[in-house]
Amino acid sequence: MSTVKPIARGLTLVELMVVVAVIAIIAGIAWPAYHGQMVKQNRSEAVIALGKASNELERCGANNNQDFSGCSVSSKITSGLDHYKLTTSVTTSAFTVTATPIGGQAADDKDCTALTLNNVGVKGGTSSNPALNTQAKIVKSCWSQ
Repeated sequence: MSTVKPIARGLTLVELMVVVAVIAIIAGIAWPAYHGQMVKQNRSEAVIALGKASNELERCGANNNQDFSGCSVSSKITSGLDHYKLTTSVTTSAFTVTATPIGGQAADDKDCTALTLNNVGVKGGTSSNPALNTQAKIVKSCWSQ
């Protein structure tokens, strides 16, 4: 009577190392792209909030004969932000709303360190990226999603 040797099943160490290497390469490529998209998505949150705040201030100014001095942004707009802090600068004849990144967004978004919108609809901002050295470049990079 002869005995049949059982067939070994499973992965060898070399096969396992190849799988781990492929996963590491894919993760190394995918993570920076994913992270960059998350930063842009969070930035679009600020762009939307700036638009809402500007609309609210414009409505208040229109009700007060273009006098913005008594106008403010409601807490409904400012409290809904997770990654940005909204501040307003209001004078009698003008206003500027600024969105500044906070927390992880501030650390991750070096291209757009602040976004601004004023009463005549002029978009602006600041950047710590030397390549974005003009307002036109900042607006193109930070405001277009």
